[in-house]
Amino acid sequence: PISPKKNIILLISLVIGLAIPIGIIVLKASMNTKLRGKKDLEGISIPFIGEIPLSSKRRLHLPWQKVVNDHNHTNVVVKEGENNIVNEAFRILRTKFEIVLPGNRKDNVTIVTSFNPNSGKSFITENLAMALAIKNKKVLIVDCDLRKGASSLLVGSPKVGITHYLTGKDVEVSQLIRTYSGNSNLSVLPIGVIPPNPAELLSNGRLKDLLDELRPQYDVILLDCPPIEVVADTEIV
Repeated sequence: PISPKKNIILLISLVIGLAIPIGIIVLKASMNTKLRGKKDLEGISIPFIGEIPLSSKRRLHLPWQKVVNDHNHTNVVVKEGENNIVNEAFRILRTKFEIVLPGNRKDNVTIVTSFNPNSGKSFITENLAMALAIKNKKVLIVDCDLRKGASSLLVGSPKVGITHYLTGKDVEVSQLIRTYSGNSNLSVLPIGVIPPNPAELLSNGRLKDLLDELRPQYDVILLDCPPIEVVADTEIV
């Protein structure tokens, strides 16, 4: 028959059936701005100091889960003498991090943050701190996430912490700092009681006084801050 030509119709249908999903996939890939690995940073002039593989031991605290204040159940996977892929990745990160650090204690404070919640910033903070502590660096984690306090879990989330200092209570900073049981070189300044007004507390000027007091006492100070795109706290810090 002259018409319809079934073979041509089937061929056109096959081409369209392949072209539409392939086009959608290519379009979605070209519009994806997420960083999935080092290769995605090619052509971007920002410093790259490390890449950490996903750890199966990393916890994810969902809103309905009960968080146990036990420092035996932490996100710390870096251990002295361990040679697995995660430990080696943190050793590489530690080496490159030390290169960008200044040689004195005047500029030894580093903010660790992310764009979104549950991105692993506390996981990075705690394990980078542990990697430095293993190398006999005196390290302090200051838990500046006054809304969640993930790093405070390292020392059992005590009821006294940075919020007591920021509210102007007469308390010695040394009394607020706790030593991590896994390494004496690693200390944590927990949040204490979760305040109702974290942004106002962080912006009252006492955080600067606190850091000025702590700088000479530690080789590295890591501030575990909230996601920068979610709340104003990190911008204030």
